[in-house]
Amino acid sequence: MGNQMFTLSKLVVATALMLPPSLGAADAVEISHNSKFTIAYLGVNIGVMKHLVKLNGDSYQFSGSAKANSVVSIISDAKASFSSVGQIAGSRLIPTQHNLKYRSGKKSGRLKMGYTPNGVRSIEAKPKIRYKSGTVPLEKAHLRNVLDPVSSLLFPVSVADIGNGRRVCNRIVPIFDGRARINLVFSYKAANSEKVAGFEGKTFTCSVRYQPVSGIRPHKKNIKFMKANRDMHVTLARIGDSNIYTLFGFRVRTSNGMASGSAYEFSSR
Repeated sequence: MGNQMFTLSKLVVATALMLPPSLGAADAVEISHNSKFTIAYLGVNIGVMKHLVKLNGDSYQFSGSAKANSVVSIISDAKASFSSVGQIAGSRLIPTQHNLKYRSGKKSGRLKMGYTPNGVRSIEAKPKIRYKSGTVPLEKAHLRNVLDPVSSLLFPVSVADIGNGRRVCNRIVPIFDGRARINLVFSYKAANSEKVAGFEGKTFTCSVRYQPVSGIRPHKKNIKFMKANRDMHVTLARIGDSNIYTLFGFRVRTSNGMASGSAYEFSSR
């Protein structure tokens, strides 16, 4: 169960260089945003996830945690914490550092990645990342101009495109999660009105397609399933008065059933 939560955080856990023209947070916007989610699997509440985003001028800090609830933790005491910091420069999100720590039962690990403005500079992982035979080789070019899974949950748009669901959703997101290089292809699906603690307003739902690039074994059943998967969606909402959208909810069909998450608090100040 812990691995499923961790995979979801990477999967939806979810933007890139092919964004629409953007001002980022360039107008000295200073916002602190908190969101809390319930996580469900096969219709059963299995845990919670929390996000904190700080926007300050052209920089961002994104931290969060996920953990199994008291019932699931009897089977697997799973939890993870993650953070990313970086810059918003025009139409680009530029991570500078990403950190992840996780534990599931007796298994635990950590990941730290550093960046230059052009891509991944360093990777420190424990346990050490090892690739099995049949893995598509990870090349240096695959580490250029990529986002980490946490930074990929920020969706900047130009000020003129605030409220335009197609400009919010329609983009290709290149992600490197420490092992695999993938693209997530987002497409506009629908607009809705939502109300939870701290938020009342418009949200946008985007369909998501999974495109593996390298660091994966293409013959594996789960990779084939995810490539063909057409039942993945994320819902995005605006962070305060900024021109940044972020995760409000998600729905992902896995090979074992449906996983989903929904915000029950979404507040900015």
